[in-house]
Amino acid sequence: MSLCRILPVCRFAILILTLTTFAAHGETWTSISSSTTEKLQAVTMATNKVGLAVGSRGTLLKTTNGGLLWKQERFNGSFTHTFNAVCMPDTESVAMAVGENGQAMYQFHSMATWSAFTPVADTLYGVCSRVDTILTFVSVGTNGFIGQYQWHVSTWQVGGGGQKGDPPAHDTSVLVTETRVLSVHTSASLRAVAFSPEQKGYIVGDSGIVLTSTNKGTTWERQSVGGNVSLRALSVLSSDKI
Repeated sequence: MSLCRILPVCRFAILILTLTTFAAHGETWTSISSSTTEKLQAVTMATNKVGLAVGSRGTLLKTTNGGLLWKQERFNGSFTHTFNAVCMPDTESVAMAVGENGQAMYQFHSMATWSAFTPVADTLYGVCSRVDTILTFVSVGTNGFIGQYQWHVSTWQVGGGGQKGDPPAHDTSVLVTETRVLSVHTSASLRAVAFSPEQKGYIVGDSGIVLTSTNKGTTWERQSVGGNVSLRALSVLSSDKI
């Protein structure tokens, strides 16, 4: 199961001022330079080596050695908005980061740079991929926004190898379609989204709101919970443990 579905919250607090790693089941913590002075908002680890961290003013860092070294990723054009969340299901598909003013960036694993698209006008606070398909992402944001993004990846041969015996060259295109889910009637800001291994979806947000989905995020139902506390983070271990 992808770590981005269960660990962004666990490491959120670690990233506010400095990136850290832990050993011995969390008994030892070591500070690591993040290579930036910007505020960091979220982190996701696709494997025990490869991960992403995001933050203010377009900060999008990548590690390929388990968090020991972080480097700023490259964009197609300039990007200065704050990223609030990031998801990287694995190292072989699409990664997605979302933030202010509905801005979002994506990168297919074979691409050298990240590309931007603006799916909505709302500020987006959370994003994750579905368990059943790592090419479908769900994001949440202000005014009760829930967006579902289906990625279509096409790869084709563009020519033979340059030298005898070389594999043929290929090119890749990535297309995303966005669907706004209107089944939840709330003006509250939704802050985090995650899916359990059993494909049950959870969303939390302001005013103590908790939403669940049993149909892979197509529709969401509000749950009755006590209190009016703003819920900002979410970690899902199973369909009945969050």
